Amino acid sequence: MTQSSAEKLYEACYMRVFSYAMTLTGDRGEAEEITQETMFRAISKQNFAANQTK
Repeated sequence: MTQSSAEKLYEACYMRVFSYAMTLTGDRGEAEEITQETMFRAISKQNFAANQTK
């Protein structure tokens, strides 16, 4: 079973994004929300770009 590109992106970037958001906010809940929104936007853009090349 292979991982989708979205899963690979998530695994590669999640902790970096979360750590950065945590440093900026100092609040775990806020950092989690920022990370979730950031990952959603990145994956959405990746999917959009992939669909444009089909």
